[in-house]
Amino acid sequence: MNMRVACLDSNNNIINTIEVKDLNSIPDFIGVDNNNNPIHKNQIVNFVEIPDVIQPDPNNTYVWLDEKGNLQTQYIQALAPKNALKVNNYGYPNLPLNILITIVNGTITQNTEQQVLQNLQKQKLQQLADYAETLLQPTDYIITKIAEAQATNDNTLQALQTQYAKQLQQRASIRNWNNTTKQTINNATTIDQLNSIVIQYQGG
Repeated sequence: MNMRVACLDSNNNIINTIEVKDLNSIPDFIGVDNNNNPIHKNQIVNFVEIPDVIQPDPNNTYVWLDEKGNLQTQYIQALAPKNALKVNNYGYPNLPLNILITIVNGTITQNTEQQVLQNLQKQKLQQLADYAETLLQPTDYIITKIAEAQATNDNTLQALQTQYAKQLQQRASIRNWNNTTKQTINNATTIDQLNSIVIQYQGG
């Protein structure tokens, strides 16, 4: 059964991939590059077997930008370019790459743990804002009615406030919960503390 082998240059860039019986049976002629120039065995710095399935490994993630500036990832160090950055997830394997790294002007930078926390706080604050909006949206029409009555000095203002007293009280409760939860998120000093915050309104 043949194996798939990556042919690497001095920077660990994959020049070509071939199928061979084993690493001792690699032919002299490897193939051609993107410009149709022949590639020979003596031009290759290293040969690395490519597993049939490369499983994502958050603890061994290597990232770099290709020639077009697109983010590339690899989970086997031997298959990653030498300039690839090994991502530090600070012990939280489920964190997405956009939280862990920053790309500016074609350069990838590892975020510090404090920066990761701040990114997660921004993400959670947005989740909170979206959730609070879904809670308030069904009764937004009441606020519109009251605002129109106030703008026109309509004598129905008091009647509207009385009619919708329960809904207005609920909206106030939601806003108070939202403000308290927002403060709790901002006060979190560790990722564990932040992860323990559940965005779930329990009011009536």
